[in-house]
Amino acid sequence: MDATHFRQSAARAREMAQSGDDMQLSRMLLEVAIDLDAEAEAMESSSATDRRGFQRVAGSGIYGALLHLVGSGADPKPVELIDLSMSGARFRIDRTQTPGAKVILELPDQALRLGGTIVRASGTEAVMVFEAARSADPALRRLVRSEWRTERVRA
Repeated sequence: MDATHFRQSAARAREMAQSGDDMQLSRMLLEVAIDLDAEAEAMESSSATDRRGFQRVAGSGIYGALLHLVGSGADPKPVELIDLSMSGARFRIDRTQTPGAKVILELPDQALRLGGTIVRASGTEAVMVFEAARSADPALRRLVRSEWRTERVRA
């Protein structure tokens, strides 16, 4: 098995999660997708540093992130990115989020709009998983890799 196999399996898990009516099963499938993407990223980077979780960017270097609620007429809300990866993001926002909600994370400075689903929320902190098509976005890949390399050089 190679990284492509894991990425395709992650995409299938996301599709199944979005088409299901059972929220608990959908969340579990999204968690599986995160793990499959993590394994693919570890294979691609050939890094033994963190085989379970893959490259993540500390959000401190990314400014001006906004969160849009899909289907809502509400204005986008600013978010504080905690970290960003190829499959999702963790952030803080001034209101609580609902797991299962469809959202778009916009990074205007990077010209990225990343659609996805909130999978976990606790207080003002939330975790979202990106849609399969967004996880494969070359601009996101470049951002994660360039920021990750910068962080490794600082360490």
